[in-house]
Amino acid sequence: MRQHRQRSATNRYDNRAMAMTENLFDLSEYTKDPILSNSSSATCDVGSFAEMRFCTLAVQKGYEVFLPFCHSTKSDVIVNSIFSRPIRIQIKKATYQKKERNNHADNWKFMIGSGRPSCARNPKDYGIRYRKYEKNEFDILAAYILERDVFVFYELDEICGASSCRWNEQMKFNNWDIFDRFNYD
Repeated sequence: MRQHRQRSATNRYDNRAMAMTENLFDLSEYTKDPILSNSSSATCDVGSFAEMRFCTLAVQKGYEVFLPFCHSTKSDVIVNSIFSRPIRIQIKKATYQKKERNNHADNWKFMIGSGRPSCARNPKDYGIRYRKYEKNEFDILAAYILERDVFVFYELDEICGASSCRWNEQMKFNNWDIFDRFNYD
């Protein structure tokens, strides 16, 4: 009888351990297509994916990648190499814009600024809800086009003052050479 109880307890333990292990590596919650997801956090998920994708590519290109602990900083990522000073990166996910006319190319739009907290929102005053980036807040804006799995890089000085920017497939992309501008002389 005692052995039966021990075996029964061991089986229950094994079953629980197996259930935990099966769920431990279940990544389905994190691998849903954020575009098709009805989740209210889909936009945040896509932004996080864009940041992870950038970090992966930067490491593959030989950069050291540093991530801030919080999202209150102006930079999402800082990259460093032996050839350059640390480069501050702001990453944006571009949003596909539907064609207005059949003769226009597909295009994507991304904001060049940051939203204010919901407590500061005023639907009648765009300036309160949104703040454009200013010079020296970071070095490079990296716009991620999820549907094409490409990045488009801009120096902040090139786009500073604008509230948004558009990109289409006839324009430059994966222009990692922009990072060379920050190399030591």
